[in-house]
Amino acid sequence: MYKKYILFLLFGFLFLTSCQKETQEASLDTSNGPVATEDTMTVEEKELKMIQSAIADYNEDRILEQEDTLKTSITKLPVEITSLPEISQLSDLTPVEDSDLQSNTAYVGKYTVNDKYDVTFKIYHPTGGNFWLNGEVLFEIHPSKVTVNDPQYENYRNILNPLLENERKVINYLYGLDVNLSSEPTLDVQYYEVLGFDGADIHSIEELKAFAKTVFTADYLQQYFYKNAFEGEFPIYKELDGKLYCLPTEITPLNLNQYDTGYIIAVRETEDRVTINLLTSVMNQVQPEVKEIHLLPTAEGYRLVAAV
Repeated sequence: MYKKYILFLLFGFLFLTSCQKETQEASLDTSNGPVATEDTMTVEEKELKMIQSAIADYNEDRILEQEDTLKTSITKLPVEITSLPEISQLSDLTPVEDSDLQSNTAYVGKYTVNDKYDVTFKIYHPTGGNFWLNGEVLFEIHPSKVTVNDPQYENYRNILNPLLENERKVINYLYGLDVNLSSEPTLDVQYYEVLGFDGADIHSIEELKAFAKTVFTADYLQQYFYKNAFEGEFPIYKELDGKLYCLPTEITPLNLNQYDTGYIIAVRETEDRVTINLLTSVMNQVQPEVKEIHLLPTAEGYRLVAAV
C-alpha cells in the first residue's frame, strides 16, 4: 500500500511538471519564427572564446580541416613554431591599433612566441563562434631578427631565385600579358599574331608549356591555367600554320609584393615537399609578415607547388 502511494505521488509530480512545461511552451509566440535564446555573453567574452578556439585549432592540428570545411585559406604555423600559448583572458594579449585605416576590425591583439615571432589575432565581427569566419591570424618577425643571406640557406636561395623570377613571367604569359602582338587582328577577327614574349624565346604553345613546366608541375598547370589559356572555344592562345595568336587583354600586371630570398627565416624538409618561411619586400622595404613557399621535388628538379 505504501509503495502504491509513493508511485501515485511521483506520477502526479511528473504530470504537473509536464503540464507546466507545455503551458510555458504554448505561451511563447513563434508566429515570427523560432524564439532566439537570449545572448548573455559580453563582447569581450565572445572575442576571448574565438581566439581560444583559433589557438586550439593550431595546437590540435585542425587547420587543414577548417580550410576544407570553410573553403578558405588559413595562415599556417611558421616552421619554428610547434604550438601557440593558450590564453585565459584577453589581457594575456597586447591590444594593437590596426594600422590599416580601411580595416573594419573590432579587436586586434597580439603576443610574442619564442621571443621572436609576433602572433596577431584580428577579429572583424565578435560572434563567439568560429574564429575563421570573422577573423585572421598573422605571424610577423622584425627583419632585424633575421640573418640576411644566411649561409645555411644558400642552396635554397639558388633554387628559389630562378623559380620566382620565371614564375611571374609564366603567369603573365598564360594570361596574355607581356606579349608583343601585331597591330591588327589576323585570325578569327579578334586574335592577334604573337611577335614575341618579353624576356623569353617562345614561338609556339608547346614551347610556352615547356617553359611553364620549368616552374610548376604539369598537373598544377593543367588544373589552373591550361584550360583557359589553350582550350575551349575562345582560349587565350591559338596556333595555326606554324604561327601563334593571342587574344588581347586589358589586365594590367601588378606585383608589388616581392619574395625576398635574402630573408629566409627557416626551412623544413619532408619526403614530399620543402617548406620555406621568408619575408617579402614592397618597393625595397622589407615587410615583417612571415610568408610560406612550398617546393616539390621532381625528377626534373624542384618546382613550385602553387603560384605565390
